[in-house]
Amino acid sequence: MNGDFAVFTGAYGGVFLNKKWLLGAGAKSLANNIRLETPDRPVLNFWYTGAVVEYVHNSDKLFHWSAGALVGGGGVSEREKFDKGKDYVYASSAVVVAEPFIQVEMNITHYLRVVAGGSYRRVFGSGGLHISDDKLSAPGFSWA
Repeated sequence: MNGDFAVFTGAYGGVFLNKKWLLGAGAKSLANNIRLETPDRPVLNFWYTGAVVEYVHNSDKLFHWSAGALVGGGGVSEREKFDKGKDYVYASSAVVVAEPFIQVEMNITHYLRVVAGGSYRRVFGSGGLHISDDKLSAPGFSWA
């Protein structure tokens, strides 16, 4: 993101219907410090949450695939971190995020799976900041 390697933490979950469809919610947050190229060099803060829909093909097979999307909203801000949890916020903006994903899954037990996948996060609405929607939008890789 913005030319730097970004680490996101997050999770999603929901109700698994008919061993094919997952309907639920998810959230992600930027975990590492990415400094922006401005005179003050503020740190970027970015998070989002939303609804998740996922289709799982042949969920009973040892190896199978799934595809879905997280669509929702969040926030992005430019801030300077100070001691004792007090941050100075230079600018902030609400954003809309759409993140389709595809995954390969391996069943370990009936309720436990190893998952690896890829996604593409597309961000809309980050106006007024020193980072554009295009620089916040990026491909991603995940495993669990």
